[in-house]
Amino acid sequence: MLDAFAHEGAPDSLGTVSALYGRMKRGYGMLKSVWSPGIVEAPTLVDFLSHLMDDVPFGKCRIPFASVSCDLLTGDEVICTTGPMLNAIAASSAIPGVVSPVRLKGRWLVDGAPTSMVPVDAALQISHRPVLAVTVTRSVRGKRRMTNAIDVVLRAGAIARLRLTEYNLKNAAVVLRPEVGSFGWAEFESIGRFVAEGERVAESALRKIRAL
Repeated sequence: MLDAFAHEGAPDSLGTVSALYGRMKRGYGMLKSVWSPGIVEAPTLVDFLSHLMDDVPFGKCRIPFASVSCDLLTGDEVICTTGPMLNAIAASSAIPGVVSPVRLKGRWLVDGAPTSMVPVDAALQISHRPVLAVTVTRSVRGKRRMTNAIDVVLRAGAIARLRLTEYNLKNAAVVLRPEVGSFGWAEFESIGRFVAEGERVAESALRKIRAL
């Protein structure tokens, strides 16, 4: 199913995968964004997730789990630890502008990145144990010239995300920084390389991890 994200039209028995990626890729999606809060409707994302997981309560997780999202109306960070998981995870996955906000408990929720690029505080709320955090935020250092307004806006946004990430990481006991900045978010064919890099940085930090 993951391959369908990287290759539009890849066969899948669900149909929802093609809907998710196809709508983002086609020019129709950009036009739709003018009159709709998202290129992909939230129910489509929920339907896709329902084929990957059961809508079980948070309390049934063997490892404590929380999902983090952002309330678009108040700007609050929303940490879900109770109730069914499916809609809460959909809200946490709703990339602003790409997926419509998810309506949950009277709130309009999107991906938690606007408030927490790395949800260290959420982890500390559900466990008093030390937090091991992983960040894949790219460095903003570079010498490439900014030739237009779009370049300036994108770079300013990248700097804001990096600063927020470093703020989020302040309370983590150990931070792993796998070097995957040259990859795109949808390069699922490179998962093996991601795993290998994750293993490399984890092994290099084993002494610190064991000391916790």
